[in-house]
Amino acid sequence: MTQASKIHPRKNPGAGGTLTAAALALAACGGGGGSAGSDNPLTADTAVIATSASDFSSNQIELVDLSADGNLMTTPLANTATDAGIAVDTDGNDVYRIEQFQADRITRYGLDDPTMPVWDYSTLDDGEQGSANPYQLIVVDDNKGYLLRYGKQTAWVVDPSAETEADFKTGELDLSAYTPDGADAPRMSAGVIADGRLFITLQRLDVNFDPTNTSCVAVFNVADDQPVATDDTPDDACGPGIALQGRNPGDIQLGADQGLLVQNVGDTFPVDTEFSTVDVIDPVTFEVNTLVSATAGTGVIDAVAVVDADNGYFIGYRGTNDSFVTIADLRRFDPATGEVDPDPVAGLTSLDLRDLAVGPAGLLWIANGDTGNPRIDLLEPGMDMIGDSIATGSGLLPSGIDFATANP
Repeated sequence: MTQASKIHPRKNPGAGGTLTAAALALAACGGGGGSAGSDNPLTADTAVIATSASDFSSNQIELVDLSADGNLMTTPLANTATDAGIAVDTDGNDVYRIEQFQADRITRYGLDDPTMPVWDYSTLDDGEQGSANPYQLIVVDDNKGYLLRYGKQTAWVVDPSAETEADFKTGELDLSAYTPDGADAPRMSAGVIADGRLFITLQRLDVNFDPTNTSCVAVFNVADDQPVATDDTPDDACGPGIALQGRNPGDIQLGADQGLLVQNVGDTFPVDTEFSTVDVIDPVTFEVNTLVSATAGTGVIDAVAVVDADNGYFIGYRGTNDSFVTIADLRRFDPATGEVDPDPVAGLTSLDLRDLAVGPAGLLWIANGDTGNPRIDLLEPGMDMIGDSIATGSGLLPSGIDFATANP
């Protein structure tokens, strides 16, 4: 049984509700199989998709060559048999597979030969007990990045170019002050860099993984890894950090015009929309405002993507049916006003929608966990029509999407 935040049951704790998703899980070290070798590397824009079985018993990364002529197809890499979830991140050129609860590994792959790992390292210190449950790698440059560890009180400063595991971790960010009473970690869930600062969302769930506490955003200077005092807290819960208006954040991203967008899912078991919002943070003044608030009609906000100045979308999770199948809708909103369309996007209602991402061509990529036809649906924004769909080659369910460029 995986340890999870109060995100709906289909979502593994490692996925963290992040907004990059489709259907890929990179091959494990020593794993067999895989059809994309160095003799046939992907050569241009590539979608990287994390996929998992419904019970997380196996995971796979699949790659989509966006420069290919004809129908887009996924290329599955070797299967990872694990009871942990996976997440996938890229630094623009390389791909990082993050094995999560109780697996506690991170593996780097180059797109010139995505079947062979460049390195494979632990996300735990020697002798460290309990799972790190790594969530995300935020890459600054070739020699620096930040590894968010959901199950621990410290994030790691790392060197992605390290040739040995001993050289991978170079420092720590101490987030212990954000840990609420009775809990063992502040539950860091997502991060982004803006204006030379690292912003880390902290769910601050209680001992029962309920969102009863104020959620926060910790801020650090990237140049020296020192904390930044934001002076914008309505209470003492967030100390030097930023107090969010919503709770249980799953993702933070830099919008083109809005500032930092924080997706707060609130409570999903049972579904309660009171603290489910899209909050906007000014990355300079640290002012927080709510752009979108969930309602009983929309369900809680499970993933968010802003395509352009006119079109934002979110997945509205409404619960599960008697067979524990997810019921979720795709909703469109105005990124300037936060006004949500009264009806869901036609054809994308009462489905197991898992994640959203904006692709290089400006299409909205939607991870669709239909067990009979797991796929990525590509939506033309504004038109709100599915222009194409990409079936997962593994038959596993897509859970995370990112994008990279091979051979830049």
